[in-house]
Amino acid sequence: MLRRVLKAACSSAVWLFDACLDALSRVIAGRPRSIGTVLYFHSVLADERGKFADMLDRLGRWAEIVPLNSPGPFTERSYYVAVTFDDAFTSVLQNAVPELAARQIPFAIFVPAGLMGTAPAWLRPGSRSHGRERVMHAQELAALDPALVTIGSHGVAHRPLAGLSAEETDEDLRESRRLLESHLARAVTLFSFPYGSYDDASVRSARAAGYERVFTSSPQRAFGIREEFLVGRTAADPSDWRWEFFLKARGAYRWLPWGWKLNRRVGRILPPRRCGHGARRTAPHAGEGAADTRPGSGDSSAPPARKAPGDR
Repeated sequence: MLRRVLKAACSSAVWLFDACLDALSRVIAGRPRSIGTVLYFHSVLADERGKFADMLDRLGRWAEIVPLNSPGPFTERSYYVAVTFDDAFTSVLQNAVPELAARQIPFAIFVPAGLMGTAPAWLRPGSRSHGRERVMHAQELAALDPALVTIGSHGVAHRPLAGLSAEETDEDLRESRRLLESHLARAVTLFSFPYGSYDDASVRSARAAGYERVFTSSPQRAFGIREEFLVGRTAADPSDWRWEFFLKARGAYRWLPWGWKLNRRVGRILPPRRCGHGARRTAPHAGEGAADTRPGSGDSSAPPARKAPGDR
C-alpha cells in the first residue's frame, strides 16, 4: 500500500508539472502539448466488469482513445490513449470486449500464439486469476470485429525473450506471427514482449521479422513520432483507484523507469516484490503480473525485465 501511495504522489507531481506546461503552451503556441499513453490490462473478471465499464467512461472524458496502430504524432487534443490487453484471457472476451464494443472503443489483444485454448501456466497459485482463466481459442479471436480489435503477437509460449539465443528469439518472433496469421487470416504487425523482457538484440530481431511496432511494459510517452518502433506502456487494472487511473491515463507514471534505476543504484529504496507469475523480479524492467498481483492492490507497475549492458 505504501509503495502504491508513493507512486501516486510522485505521479501527481508529474501531472501538476504537465498541467503547468500545458497552460504555458496554450498561451505561447495557442494549443496544448500532446501526450500519448498506451495502457495494458490482463484480466477483467466478472465481478470487475462494472468497475471496468466505469473506467472506460472516464477514460473517454479524460483523453481521446485511439487505435494502437495509429501513426501519430497527434496535435488536436492534449491527451491520447490506446488500450491493450496481454495474454488474450477469456475474462477479457467475456467482460471487457462487450463494454469496449458498446462504446466503440478500439483496442488490441496480444496473444501467446502457441497457447491458444490452454490454461495459462504462468499465473501464480493463489492469485485471483489463477484457475479462472484460459487463453482464447483461435475461433474466439477470429470472431472479434477487425474494425475494433487489433491482434498482436505475445510470443509462441509466453517466454521472456531477453536471454534467449538469437536463433530462439528469431524463431519465437516469426513463428508466433505465422501461427496467428494462419489461424486468424489477418495481418499481425505488432508484438508485446512477454514479461516486458527484451534486449537490444530482440528489438532488432523484431524489426527484421517484419513487425511495425513492439511494446514493452515500461511506462513512457507514446505516439510522439510516426517512425516510433519501441513503445512503452503503463500497467492498468480494474482495481486501480480512480485518481491512480486518471494519472496513468494522463501519462504521469512515466517517471517510473527513472525511479527503478535510482532504486537499483542506491540499494533498493523500495523493497522488491514478487511478480504475478511466480518469479521474483530482479531485472531492471518488469512487466507482467498486473492481473495476478491482486487482490486489491492495483500496483502493477513494476520494472520490466530488460537486459542491458552492465545489468546482471
